[in-house]
Amino acid sequence: MLKSDDTLFSMPILVVDDEPTNTRLLDKILTKAGYQFVIVTNDPRQTLTLFDAHRPGVILLDLNMPYLDGFAVLEQLRTHTPNTMPPVVVLTAQSDQTSRLRALQGGARDFVTKPFDRAELLVRIQNMLAIQLAEQQRLRFYAHFDSVTGLPNRTYTMQLLQQTFGNALDDTQSTTILLLALQQFKRINQSFGYEAGDDLLRLLKDRLQQLLIGQRTVLGRVEGARFLIVLPGLGKDSAVLADFIENLIARLHSPIELNGVEIRPALHIGAAVYPEDATNTADLLARAEAALAQAQQQTDLPYAFCDPGTDARVREQLEFEAELHRALEREEFFLVYQPQFDLATGRIRGVEALLRWRHPIRGIVSPAQFIPVLEQTGLILQVGEWLLQAALMQARQWQQAGFPPLCMAVNLSPRQFQGNNLLTQIETALSTSGVKTDQIELEVTESLLVEDFPGTLQLLQTLEQMGIKIALDDFGTGYSALTYLHAFPFHVIKIDRSFVSTIGHSPKSEALLQGIVQLGKSLQLEIIAEGIETEAQRQHLLGLNCDTGQGFGLCRPKLPHELEALLKTGYL
Repeated sequence: MLKSDDTLFSMPILVVDDEPTNTRLLDKILTKAGYQFVIVTNDPRQTLTLFDAHRPGVILLDLNMPYLDGFAVLEQLRTHTPNTMPPVVVLTAQSDQTSRLRALQGGARDFVTKPFDRAELLVRIQNMLAIQLAEQQRLRFYAHFDSVTGLPNRTYTMQLLQQTFGNALDDTQSTTILLLALQQFKRINQSFGYEAGDDLLRLLKDRLQQLLIGQRTVLGRVEGARFLIVLPGLGKDSAVLADFIENLIARLHSPIELNGVEIRPALHIGAAVYPEDATNTADLLARAEAALAQAQQQTDLPYAFCDPGTDARVREQLEFEAELHRALEREEFFLVYQPQFDLATGRIRGVEALLRWRHPIRGIVSPAQFIPVLEQTGLILQVGEWLLQAALMQARQWQQAGFPPLCMAVNLSPRQFQGNNLLTQIETALSTSGVKTDQIELEVTESLLVEDFPGTLQLLQTLEQMGIKIALDDFGTGYSALTYLHAFPFHVIKIDRSFVSTIGHSPKSEALLQGIVQLGKSLQLEIIAEGIETEAQRQHLLGLNCDTGQGFGLCRPKLPHELEALLKTGYL
């Protein structure tokens, strides 16, 4: 009678009641209503085990039970899943106000007294499941689509590109990809604010979609102000492709009004063709990236195709990757440490470990050059493990030298979460160094959180239970960070330097900055501002009640021995 959504009715429901008669009745009622997966138990001690095994969409819980009463079960669920406690409907004969309030304060979403009205109970359950299903669908959407433009994100775009290869009639059918980059995006964000930048991206998306109407194409936003267009069946020699690119450039270059100012988008395009330039998605995108770099250097045309010169640059990139492999073997990597200060007192709160590379010929290589390559190649797994061990060993050396214990902040790459041994690596580093868990802070970025929501959440919860602090880095640069603040066990949010840099220049960005600090305070999170360059910025953040700051304006990253004079005083 209630059945309207097969997905909703396939969500598991867990019934916890010590009376077999009650569980049989509820099982019968729910099954008859169309629910396909009803789990029942008469032993409340099995609740957590069954929850972990089935991840129910709602739990029906009795209060008066032996071994563990319903209040104790609620407390266990809150402790076990502090940020993702499932909806619990208390179903009990206890109708007094005290029990009702105690259950709701313990985390229950609803309270139904026995004997209950069947129709009313089913409606309450369906409403609970509908809310859960909507949240799951929303999270799945943001795992595949960009929340600003609604286009497929990088991961999903690459999956669609791979499907295009599979749908080709034969191995010789061409597919062209066009990588578009808006050149003024950073400047527009700095001048007009991030909302204006988002508006511009949406306007460009609308123009692109109008151009692609009626065509069998894929359009995605792969990062920042970069879009990817997939054109099946078109190769370099196609006159249709040339016309398409020229029309694309003309349409996108026409004026756009942004905050009352007329802007002509300046775009560059890099093109690569399957299977001529590459036979897999990663290599094809790399060829398009190289072609885009060539287009950005040209003065005559704003677009370029992959060519032999591009291949030479690819070979240079491969050599760079080989040098990175050798760098780990030859111990060319080292760490510097940037202090984090209490903005009110100047006391050192902790340090952030930062990776550096001393190349025997190139000298000190910028992290902006080599860290993306570490990510792309997977070398970040080995380097990240080394970094964690080295940072904690340095923390132990400082403690043995008599310096006060400091919080050591270490960045974790999303790639490190894809393996199965990150937890073991962390436990080993802690055991080897002897550093206490409350003296380490692990920083993650929002890009990690959409990759594997259940697995990531479970690992972060385990780390939190160990006593390790979790920080959300670069806060404010993503678009669904509020969701993650609710769902994940964060202790710290780090405000991205792009907000700090606008202090004194952009009232809108300053308002957003104030909102971020107030939000963090209301959630009882520690706030760390990154990229503080001036005393004016420090004073502004202090006025906003921001806890902690770091940046060149306070102290540049230093080698361990260079930092010891500062550690002796403990103050800026």
